[in-house]
Amino acid sequence: MIIKTEMTSTNLSPKQLNFAHLVLACVDVIKQPLIDILDIYVKPSDLCKKVKQCNDLMSGRHKLNSEQLKKCGFTSPYLPDYSQFDVTLLYTLIRNLCPRALTPTNGWGKEPQVTDTQLGDDIERIRQFRNKNVAHVNSGELDDMEFEGIWSDLEDVVKRIQSFMTANGCSSDYLQQLANLKGRTVEIDEYTSVIKSLEDDQVVIALAASC
Repeated sequence: MIIKTEMTSTNLSPKQLNFAHLVLACVDVIKQPLIDILDIYVKPSDLCKKVKQCNDLMSGRHKLNSEQLKKCGFTSPYLPDYSQFDVTLLYTLIRNLCPRALTPTNGWGKEPQVTDTQLGDDIERIRQFRNKNVAHVNSGELDDMEFEGIWSDLEDVVKRIQSFMTANGCSSDYLQQLANLKGRTVEIDEYTSVIKSLEDDQVVIALAASC
């Protein structure tokens, strides 16, 4: 899939800016709660051992590829750096290594109902938010009404996750991160770079959507 990126001036149009903010939320903000959730249950020093003990991650349905294994500490003398993990890897590790209590109401890989608001439901919403609202957008633009609707839903998810994380001693302010992102400008070079990263990531996202 190739995303259209025609621009007729040196500034982004309002619709392009909306899309850029949405993509950057996926790249920079929504993965932070997943990082913190994984860190609560699996410390970086334990990750490699935990992965080795999980058949699904080593040889099963959710088998990690060589690059993902490397990030998890395989063939590396350094501790894994969760900040370098993408949403796909974080979601897969949480799904397979964290307690069953995090299982979404309808199960992993299934869309939650509006009334499903457990932590696992919102983890599932983060994955689907990325796949639906970024991977499947092919114009590189979003009108204001659609953008505000998506952004409001994202804020609701982040607010619930933040309540859980605060109760578990995490000081990250995800809502403020979203607000800061929404209020900042995006240069054309950054927009173009984001679009390019999406095009390069299509195969990975398609695989994630099948989980």
